[in-house]
Amino acid sequence: MYFDATWTHLVPDLRWFPTLNAPSRVANALVNGAPSEWLAASVSTAFPENVKLTPSVPVTGTGVAEVELSEQALTLDDATLDRMQTQLQASLQSAGVTSVQMLVDGTALDASVLPLTPPAVDRRALVLTAQGFGFLVSGELTAIPGLSDVVQKLAPTAIETSPDRSAAAVQLADGTIARAQADGASAVVDTRAGLVKPTIDPSGTIWTVPQGSPTEVRAIPASGDAVAIRGAWSGAARIAAMQISRDGARMAAILTFGGRSVVAVAGVVRDARGVPTALGEPEVLATLPDGGIDVAWADEVTLGVLTGAAEPAYVDVPVGGPAESIAAPAGAHTLAGSSSTAGVRVLSSDGILYLRRSSTWVQSATGVSVLAVQQGAPASG
Repeated sequence: MYFDATWTHLVPDLRWFPTLNAPSRVANALVNGAPSEWLAASVSTAFPENVKLTPSVPVTGTGVAEVELSEQALTLDDATLDRMQTQLQASLQSAGVTSVQMLVDGTALDASVLPLTPPAVDRRALVLTAQGFGFLVSGELTAIPGLSDVVQKLAPTAIETSPDRSAAAVQLADGTIARAQADGASAVVDTRAGLVKPTIDPSGTIWTVPQGSPTEVRAIPASGDAVAIRGAWSGAARIAAMQISRDGARMAAILTFGGRSVVAVAGVVRDARGVPTALGEPEVLATLPDGGIDVAWADEVTLGVLTGAAEPAYVDVPVGGPAESIAAPAGAHTLAGSSSTAGVRVLSSDGILYLRRSSTWVQSATGVSVLAVQQGAPASG
């Protein structure tokens, strides 16, 4: 686990280790190693280069990992130590560690895990129907105050809401992209032809790109001018879909490279103010022989991908692991991720909403015109 550029989100870098001495291997990769190359420019680590880890990380019977660091750790401030503690504990959870104690020469360092809340997605489906825009449960819609009214009036064909639900990036019937706000305001932000569905990041910045010009990605903040993103999808001939991760540090896309359809991911590079400036080199995760339709972050480390127009399939693509495919409902064209791969939803062309259940799909609603993507939920909700 690393931090994003603003030190407010943890960003996972999926790795695979032998189970033998796993805590030592994971801690060594974090402290003495570096992020994956494609992600390195998009994340931050609290561990200074001169702080090193001893080779062995013993774990007590109560699950406490004892991480012995070099003496340079004694000179670090409290904020840095807390960030180090946070990265270590989050990274070692999958290795059976319940907590971490950092030490220098056997003496414990005073550090705490930061109270970071991973971006969560409401378990309810967020949809647009003839009755309006809101969360759908048992046929009843619950509106988002302010935002639902303006979204419904815009009659969009695609919707993605910001984490705090104060805004949404929407695609209108004419293909243009607009920002809808909970205060009732709305404005068109991109009128280029052939735009793919927009995506919105944690800061409320809307990202857009034309299908036929993958390198012409724009990031459009809530205030200020649009930013032309450098290095976007270098070498790609076409883009079918694009979505940013909920931590704002990774961008996923379905691209065409040399006649091949692939799903790829790239790191989002931001300046000191957190403003996006570039995308890193794309990391191809899987080839899509039958072409790609839509992509979504199924959870924090897994992409969900819809492929094959004639015989749709759904593919789980971990960002750093093997892909798994299952059949998708007929006419499936839109995906919305969740906090886990089990909560993925799919909308078909005839307005039927499906919820994933292991290797099958369960019909959960009808009469849905748009399945919205949620980039998170307010801390209180």
